[in-house]
Amino acid sequence: MCSRQQILYAAQRVEPSFKQTQLRYLMGVLLDSGVIVRVGRNQYKKAGKEPMKSIFTGAYSPVALQAIQYMQERFPLLSYRVWELSWLNEFFNHQLAHNQIIVEVEKDGCDFVFSSLVERFPGRVLLRPKAQEILHYGSDDGIIIDRLVTDAPRSDGEPYQVPLEKLIVDLFANKNLMLSKGAYPSAIEMMFAKYRIEQVSMLRYARRRNRSAVEIDDTYFALFLSKQKERKVNIYKEDQVRKVRYPLEFKARVVATAIRERLEVPEVATRFGISTTAANNWLLSKKSILESYCEQQRLKDHPSGAIVIHGERGEYELLVEDPVPRKINAEDAVKELRAANRKIDYLEDKLA
Repeated sequence: MCSRQQILYAAQRVEPSFKQTQLRYLMGVLLDSGVIVRVGRNQYKKAGKEPMKSIFTGAYSPVALQAIQYMQERFPLLSYRVWELSWLNEFFNHQLAHNQIIVEVEKDGCDFVFSSLVERFPGRVLLRPKAQEILHYGSDDGIIIDRLVTDAPRSDGEPYQVPLEKLIVDLFANKNLMLSKGAYPSAIEMMFAKYRIEQVSMLRYARRRNRSAVEIDDTYFALFLSKQKERKVNIYKEDQVRKVRYPLEFKARVVATAIRERLEVPEVATRFGISTTAANNWLLSKKSILESYCEQQRLKDHPSGAIVIHGERGEYELLVEDPVPRKINAEDAVKELRAANRKIDYLEDKLA
């Protein structure tokens, strides 16, 4: 896997006079000749021996072509996408009996497009309908006007065409499609087996598409991404957040090291490979983390551990090598840990 910048460096090593302005031509030659293939946004790999996968291009119905031509004449500067439910018949075992034409228009143009298409196709056009409205008022080859999500994947063909990356995400995100989710696994597996799909573009669009914390069952994506076990992924407004559970022992070791070496939050995150948010939260709650670990050690019947907690009056004992325990309160314990390098070292050894 390599990026455009890496290809530029490789070309300059072979030919020092190679300029960055020539990179575009070189990339075109490499892609057209099949030497490399594009696998994602700014990601390329050398073409293998497996047969080249084609790029999905949906075939428009006569009604859709009429709508597209009308849009091009009336709204030549408007950004929009057009796709049809009948395209999914290629991947679904149970064929869809009725077709719908989805016209996704940028936010400010929905009302104008709806008013114009109603005059051109009377009785066929619905504006952002709910599932029940589609069920009651929808018709075969009916036109549904919806908002176009910004940064939606673009096709290499006409600007109104919809790539397969967008269709896959819309299957999960669009609640008004009224399709059987039981057919999704086999359909998506067929999509990835037959056509070339840019996973980076697809996942980036998924983050944009689900603006309101929509839960998507990751079982379907596991078919072609990583073959992982079933789990649920929350796609939030700005980013895809996957919760990671760290063992208490690891948290205590991180906190103890940060106290001993007086590390800042970025240094802790870099050293232990955790997010800056996690590092900041752990350092803010360092007393409770150490107390919880001490309590865990006491419950495990390890009286000779580095620290043993006694919950009475918020006090706990430090048992390292001292024959007589010394009781201190929680605030003084943090200061004690910062100064007592020997005790912290012993704690780290026990946790390593």
